[in-house]
Amino acid sequence: MIVFATLDHAAPAGGIRVVYAMVEALERAGVDAAVWHASDGFRATWFDSDARVVSGAERRLEPGDVLVMPEIGGARHHHLTRHARVVVLNQRHSYTVEPGLAASDPSAYPGWPNCVAVVSTSEAITRFVEALVADRIPVERATVLVDDDFFLDQPKQRLVTCVESRRPGDVAALGHLLARSPHLPEGWRFQVVGGLGKTELARVLAETAVYVSTADHDGFSLMGAEALAAGCDVVGFHGDGAREYLRPEFSTVVDDPDLVGLRDAVVAAAREFDEDQETYRRRRAAGRAFVRDHYAADVFAARTVEVFADLVDRGVGQDRAVTVRHMYAGPTRAQRIRAAGRRVVRRG
Repeated sequence: MIVFATLDHAAPAGGIRVVYAMVEALERAGVDAAVWHASDGFRATWFDSDARVVSGAERRLEPGDVLVMPEIGGARHHHLTRHARVVVLNQRHSYTVEPGLAASDPSAYPGWPNCVAVVSTSEAITRFVEALVADRIPVERATVLVDDDFFLDQPKQRLVTCVESRRPGDVAALGHLLARSPHLPEGWRFQVVGGLGKTELARVLAETAVYVSTADHDGFSLMGAEALAAGCDVVGFHGDGAREYLRPEFSTVVDDPDLVGLRDAVVAAAREFDEDQETYRRRRAAGRAFVRDHYAADVFAARTVEVFADLVDRGVGQDRAVTVRHMYAGPTRAQRIRAAGRRVVRRG
């Protein structure tokens, strides 16, 4: 069995959706797999999924079972899995090395001494992790899922959209710069959205002509690719992870953190939409084709199955039965008693 530990997070988060999608792909290929949440009965409900979910603070792994952990918090959480072999699913390389972790850490993967392999989901993550582990453990390149059948290319409105979850200060400043620009054509509206489920996001992107990427130290920046799938003209920062799909044929990358340059790029995209629909149509078609070829459901599923089949062949599963604790389950009863004892000693 392949068990993916992930966060008990009720709000939209692209990383959790990828975990569910990986489990779905593996199950459809006949592989025994499940998402593991810490809270009993928890399941992410802000998107539709038929992935198998298991829950509970602890889980017993049998020989051959593969435990997949997120890249976050290894230095704080690895003791909960210290007797188990761990495969790290890295979806954001900027979280890999935590502040305070000594550079002399002898682990092949910093913070996870029991890590035996890494699965990355973008070119930027793969490049970083391969440089970090220096061939000491295998690094497998998976991908992300962008459902271009869900993010539909529909007639666009004179609408510029960006999300509030990245660079809120820069987003606010961009709103002011656009409002004061004498060059932005009449009739254009700037909107900031956040906390949207997949259906609501698809509806917003379907009517958006220009999407502003505010990616910042991202592993991939999923919404930018979803905007391309919805036929938007994508303008903005690549944040490292988005550079693999923000190509000059169908998008505009701005030097980070040049907000005036970002305003000018948005204005230029708006003017092209108003004055040259043929070029706009050609760019959006090229963007949709790129996303379909690299991140569509069949591409994602095939690569997921291939990656984990290769890892199983490498023998990354458990070599013995072991019980592990979920990193978000909270302290055990014994840990609470020891902590209370330490507080008593300190007061004494």
